[in-house]
Amino acid sequence: SFSYEGGADVFVSNQLKISATYFQRYHKNLIDYVPTPYAEIPRKVNLLSNGTYALAKNIAEVTTSGFETDFQYTKQLQKNGTIWATIGLIWLDSKSTDTVPSFYISSHAKFQANFNVQYTQKRFAISVNGLYKSRQSQKLASPAIAKVSADYIVLNAKAEAFVWQNKASVFVEVDNFLDRNYTDLLGSQMPGRWLMGGIKISLTK
Repeated sequence: SFSYEGGADVFVSNQLKISATYFQRYHKNLIDYVPTPYAEIPRKVNLLSNGTYALAKNIAEVTTSGFETDFQYTKQLQKNGTIWATIGLIWLDSKSTDTVPSFYISSHAKFQANFNVQYTQKRFAISVNGLYKSRQSQKLASPAIAKVSADYIVLNAKAEAFVWQNKASVFVEVDNFLDRNYTDLLGSQMPGRWLMGGIKISLTK
């Protein structure tokens, strides 16, 4: 494979930075799973004759192009408070010399957006972050191949209290707090609402 990228950072002010990057990656003989009818499967043990299955193949050439941009904002508030926020956007497009798209090409996100907002004070910190992915919908004829969600958004939140000079803290975190039911690459079922808590100790000076 061969890849290259080029980008730039623009400091609009002391508080705002904008970054943008364009990249391309070229693959030859990429190994990926391809939807394959029963008649073309080399070993047909325990398979249904009217089914479609995932078969690993060498794909001649794949070209992936993408553009990424992100915005970073920091604001110092009164009473030792700080707001930090980021927004990121990514566009991806993959093209293959094969007529049947492989799983990676057909299921990776064509557009992705993420954000993170955090407020930090002397005694505590709270943050909210999220991820949105959009990809082309899949229409596969076999239940043996899991369906990938065409698009989804996942939101997470975290609260942390500093109990001793920023060296020790207790936190509670909720991932996917909207309890979104979704699958990701290759149809993997992702976790629902997930609650975590703990104690964090920093040994740095």
